[in-house]
Amino acid sequence: MTTILNLNPLPAGTVTNTAVCTGVDEVFNFTQTSADSITNYQWTFPGGVPGSSPNPSETVNFTNAGPINVTVIITNQYGCIDTVITPFLVRFSPNALFGVYPICISRFTFDPFTGNPNAQLDWNLGDGTLLNDQDTSFFQPCL
Repeated sequence: MTTILNLNPLPAGTVTNTAVCTGVDEVFNFTQTSADSITNYQWTFPGGVPGSSPNPSETVNFTNAGPINVTVIITNQYGCIDTVITPFLVRFSPNALFGVYPICISRFTFDPFTGNPNAQLDWNLGDGTLLNDQDTSFFQPCL
C-alpha cells in the first residue's frame, strides 16, 4: 500500500520594530519570509495596550519599562501554524525638564534635569538655532 502525503510549509517571518519606549505608540509589523499566504495573526504584547491583536501590524503603547517577549502566532492558507517570539526591551521615555537662569541681558543658561546622565540633549532655541547633543556649558556668563 502506498499513500501520497502532501507536506505543506510552515509560515515564517520576523517581527520588526525600531524602538520600544514607555508612553510612545510603537508599530509592530510582521515581515513574512515564506512564500505562502498568511491568513491569520494573533499577537500578544505583555504589558502593552492593546495586549493582543489579530491584525498584520499593530500600534502598541507600553506604560512600564523592562524586558518583554512579543509573540505572534501565524497561520497560512494550508492551516499550518508557527509561533514567532521576539524579545524587546521597553525603555523609559525621557522626561524633559529644565531650568532657565539669566546670566546676562538677553542671554540665558539652560540646566537640563533629565534624571538620566546618558540622555542626549538636543536644543531648538526658537530662532533657527539647533544644538544637537549639546551640553549647555558653552554658555558663559557676561564679564
